[in-house]
Amino acid sequence: MKINAIILLLIFLNSSCSPSKKFFNSGEVIINNDIEVVDLKIVKELPLCQVIINGRNYWFLVDTGAAMVISKEIFKELNLKTLHSANVGDSQKKKQTQDFCLLPEIKIGNMTFKNIAAVAMNIDNQELKCFGFDGIVGANLLANLHWQFDYQNKKIMASKNAALFNIDSFDFSLDFTYKSQKTPYVQGKVNDKVQEFTFDTGYAGNIKISNDLSYHQNLTAEDKFYKKSGVNSIGVYGNSASDTTFAMKNTVTLNSTIFEDQIIDSGASTLIGNEFLKNYVFVIDWTTNKIHFKKNSKMETPKVDGFGFTYLFVDGKATVMSKVVDKNIPIELGDQILAINDTDFTKIQSSEFCKYFLNKIEQNDTEVAVTVKRADEILQFNLTKQQFLK
Repeated sequence: MKINAIILLLIFLNSSCSPSKKFFNSGEVIINNDIEVVDLKIVKELPLCQVIINGRNYWFLVDTGAAMVISKEIFKELNLKTLHSANVGDSQKKKQTQDFCLLPEIKIGNMTFKNIAAVAMNIDNQELKCFGFDGIVGANLLANLHWQFDYQNKKIMASKNAALFNIDSFDFSLDFTYKSQKTPYVQGKVNDKVQEFTFDTGYAGNIKISNDLSYHQNLTAEDKFYKKSGVNSIGVYGNSASDTTFAMKNTVTLNSTIFEDQIIDSGASTLIGNEFLKNYVFVIDWTTNKIHFKKNSKMETPKVDGFGFTYLFVDGKATVMSKVVDKNIPIELGDQILAINDTDFTKIQSSEFCKYFLNKIEQNDTEVAVTVKRADEILQFNLTKQQFLK
């Protein structure tokens, strides 16, 4: 887990409109085999799969933290009708009114899903576009079957019978509840503070909790805690507000299962994400409201290292959007990155933004020379990679 990559969050449906509560119960599935296997493409810890709609192939994000989403282009191409409109909120608690429709058919592997409730909206955020997905396979579609996720082997599997995944041999299970769009919620605690976690395969990070900074700082060892300022994450409607947040290494309790030495971030939402989930094969069973986990043979040891700042392209300029506090990081929020080592950022074209956003040129370096513009000054700093949480 690298501090020099902004962690992404995606959509939650936050509609209190009464039609929405019944709306996501729609849909049926045709599955001909006991188990169907679907290949995944993992892009920066986010799982994408191919789907077919109206004879055309698309890449969709597989996101338990979201409702089914199709683009406005697909909505218009299929001449779909708006059944109702309601507010849809993203991970930053920002809301916009969106149209709801029924998708007549979508094929995933050899499976066919019919009359699936969907939100029709375009994902116009510049950074999210870089991931190359055209829509979202959301929780309300997934809840029609039992699903096994295996990130290590880049596969998901679906069945009408959860027992076919040999869940009796798994290591532990977590209970969950769900609301209208079928997203799982898991009860847990950090530092004895109760949290309701969204089980979110559309979140690339580890564990995220509410931003009770002073409370957790007082209960956490100094070398296991640090503060950050600036943008914390990205939602479908844009970046989080600039704020002081924190990260720490601490114990997380989910139901009654204890997980020690977990990397925990803070922010607007409480989430369980793919940096945590990739260490397991897990099966989501919406019939019994349980998620079953089997540990991978190799568990990654979480750590946070980097140069202490992140940048995004804003109006064509690489701009520092967040930084680690109190760790002698000379880069400041709002600095324009002119160069890192021999790469001249002023010559990067808009068509290359995604390349540099997804693959930070400094990510494999231990030392970098950074040139920035701050107001009218040109400044150069030599930075050494630090390990912020061990």
